[in-house]
Amino acid sequence: MKVGLPSHEFKALSQSQLKLVWQWRNSPRIQQNMHNDQPVEWQDHCRWFEKLACDTSRQFFILWQNKQPIGVLNFSDLHTSTPEWGCYLGETNVWLGNGHYFRVGGVGFCRYSSALY
Repeated sequence: MKVGLPSHEFKALSQSQLKLVWQWRNSPRIQQNMHNDQPVEWQDHCRWFEKLACDTSRQFFILWQNKQPIGVLNFSDLHTSTPEWGCYLGETNVWLGNGHYFRVGGVGFCRYSSALY
């Protein structure tokens, strides 16, 4: 039985979550909604992460609920006048209403980053 409200926080994607995000990304439920709906090989995923570390136009975050990673929030084209953002829940056994946290996190990040660029 779930008691009380869950805690939520966003943390930057790190090496320790790389395998989990790869598994989420390749799950049919998420894969079918991606720009590229083809499976991603592990080596390609690792190269993507290495490039991400040097790419200031993109940011990836993990949404944590009750200290468990549950989804991804990402931003691209940050140095343009039309940045894009996306999100997905990797886990399915989570509290309802996580879309709200993605929206709040997305708006908050955009407000913060607009002051930077």
